[in-house]
Amino acid sequence: MPEDSQFSVDIIARGIEACLLNANELLQTAKEAMSLKRHGLALSLAVLAMEEVGKLIAIDGLSFAKPGDDRRGIAQNAQRYHRLKLGALDVYPLFLNYFAMLDPRYHKEPRFRETLGIILVSYKKQRHELEPWLGSACDLRQLDEWKQRGFYTHIDQVTGQVRRPSDIDRAFSDCVFQLAFRIVDSMNFVLRENISRYEKQIQSIRESLTDLELQQIKERAKEIVGAVFRVD
Repeated sequence: MPEDSQFSVDIIARGIEACLLNANELLQTAKEAMSLKRHGLALSLAVLAMEEVGKLIAIDGLSFAKPGDDRRGIAQNAQRYHRLKLGALDVYPLFLNYFAMLDPRYHKEPRFRETLGIILVSYKKQRHELEPWLGSACDLRQLDEWKQRGFYTHIDQVTGQVRRPSDIDRAFSDCVFQLAFRIVDSMNFVLRENISRYEKQIQSIRESLTDLELQQIKERAKEIVGAVFRVD
């Protein structure tokens, strides 16, 4: 890949599109695992689908990155930081609205905005339903540990007993799957028909900013992007 293209608008848009497609595939496989009563595996795959959306959010933070900055070449290491990708979902409601505003229906059809409102109410409810397992804060970063339990046999830290993925509570697995479905499906709703609009908007903004303004924007985005894509 030519060096100047690594942070091109096209590469960023294709990266976001690829993350969404993979999130959908992971979610479909999770659904198939549920039908086979493999609830631990279904939970793990659903968490991976949510991580892809977290990665998608982080990739958007590169929209104003320029060739030569200190984030070059580090996106490939994002898979190391699962908890950070899950933590990025805390800004999911803002991100959803951000993409929705690219759609002409947002400004012309009240029903479109009402649908967004329903989605966000449902998201909050479904996230709150994880409280019995994640605690009152419903910190999605904790799902990284549960994801590991869904893939591997492990020692229960409370009882000291050996546990298998099949021992994971079916109700918990169902709640995680429903939350993942809500997040991924809503991204389909606002993104699939708006990728080209997103690409044009980012290109337009880049062309209108001075180097100083671009630098200021990058600094504001640095915390989340640097965290998800950093190399230790």
